[in-house]
Amino acid sequence: KKGAVGDRVEYCARKVEQHLGFAAGRYFVNQTFGGDSREKGTKIIIEILDVFKSSLPNVPWLDKTSADTAAAKATAIRVKVGYPLSPNTRDPASILQYYQDVDVNNDTYFENILSAAAGASSKTWSKLGQHRNPQTWEMWPSVVNAYYSPSSNEDSFYHDLISPPAYVHFRPSYLSYGAFGHVAGHELTHAFDSAGRLYNQHGKLENWWTSSSNAAYQVKQECIETQYSGYTVEDGRGGTIHVNGNLTSGENIGDTGLIQAYRAWKAQYSESLHAGHEFLLPNMNYTREQLFFISFARMWGNTINTAAQVQRIRTDKHSPNIWRVDGTVSNIPEFAAAFSCPQGARLNPPSENRCLFWS
Repeated sequence: KKGAVGDRVEYCARKVEQHLGFAAGRYFVNQTFGGDSREKGTKIIIEILDVFKSSLPNVPWLDKTSADTAAAKATAIRVKVGYPLSPNTRDPASILQYYQDVDVNNDTYFENILSAAAGASSKTWSKLGQHRNPQTWEMWPSVVNAYYSPSSNEDSFYHDLISPPAYVHFRPSYLSYGAFGHVAGHELTHAFDSAGRLYNQHGKLENWWTSSSNAAYQVKQECIETQYSGYTVEDGRGGTIHVNGNLTSGENIGDTGLIQAYRAWKAQYSESLHAGHEFLLPNMNYTREQLFFISFARMWGNTINTAAQVQRIRTDKHSPNIWRVDGTVSNIPEFAAAFSCPQGARLNPPSENRCLFWS
């Protein structure tokens, strides 16, 4: 029924998720999350993390001290995949205990909201002065998201990201690494983006970079900022508006993690091919390498009206989707090689114009 709050069913569903998100999320996870997706998703994440660590000694602008410290931080990253264990999404008793202070009655909507809010506030205050429980998550299970938390040095990947379209267990590996693998590489790279790099392996603010590596990082970051500041979208009035390369630099640096996903896919390619997991798609005249990048790009296909695009470009720390794709692949020589892009083409710029972070 339509009303002041819109569709009542949708409104109520949002409120239930907002105030009883872990309880509602249990039904969502039980219905949509099964098989070995969690294990396989975790495997991809760990492989990408291992590839990143192994590449650090070969990054020319990183000195050994900074590379070793970065590797130690990468090793210490806590990876959480699927759904929260505190409260345990799969355990009804754990959910009931978590919401034991919340009273819910069928005919007292406002009182239900007050009780849930009071319960949430009480839980927040109870954490004061306590060590953080590493099994807790910042969002409930039905959220479609992944995030890196610099203060706890952990990456969380909600179960919907190891579900279609990002991940399907029976699809060829190059599709999984191109889609979900990019999400994993993006979040892992956030540990070393313009904000994440300011924290050490224990989640404490610390300048662990040597002066030379710090200066080199600044050059790389400025390259990314300049690159993306050159991108534009239509403003709806016959002109264009530029991407804010400074505002979006952290997310753009995160997107450079695609190269780690590509390398991780290549590292397991022979074994995967032998196991029959690299079969080509029928009736498609593309190589596996090309399909890896196509799978990545498909994640960002969207339709957005001009007004919304302009608003987002002024406030969103993420670049417009088209530039998240084109900007990322233009910095990856392997993309140009896969599609035989001519030297100097828009997506195959001269090497001196590329912003190569981890190469």
